[in-house]
Amino acid sequence: WVLGRRYGGITHDATLYLAQGLRRLDPALYGNELFFAHGSQDAYTVFPRLYAPLIDALGAGGAAMALTVAGQIAFFAAAGALVFRIAGGLTRWWSLALLAAVSGYYGGVGVFRIAEAFATARTLAEPLVLAALACTLAARPRTALAALAVAAALHPLVAAPGIAAVYLWHAVERPWLLWTAPLL
Repeated sequence: WVLGRRYGGITHDATLYLAQGLRRLDPALYGNELFFAHGSQDAYTVFPRLYAPLIDALGAGGAAMALTVAGQIAFFAAAGALVFRIAGGLTRWWSLALLAAVSGYYGGVGVFRIAEAFATARTLAEPLVLAALACTLAARPRTALAALAVAAALHPLVAAPGIAAVYLWHAVERPWLLWTAPLL
């Protein structure tokens, strides 16, 4: 897992999230930046509010690394919890080994990756969605709902498939829930 996801530093979207965190720390300094001139995605996430104090305490590089390491540990732990709910015996261990060995890239020309090795809101939202799926299978709906709520507050697009999966899981046993789908 660690060899396949070495820390990438402040790259890709991590630069955008870092700028959002820095803006929270010093709004006057970053107020005229073009990135923020017409609004930015930070209106849809609580991540910069959580990231800013970490940046203030550890510096930009330290905060990015700490968040990335925490996200990687959380992702593998949540994936492990989910695998332990789904599979038994050797299958669970082979599943975890396969997860550790695959690159995790998907999408056209590998533009997306699960468990990215840099600090973004996705770094924390993905493990929360996996944890919610594991909690759903463990018949802990309140914990699953809480994990999905936090994931949605961090990154609504990452949380959406998890919300749909948990909703459909419960709708199988309670078909009347399907009537509430338009409310979502």
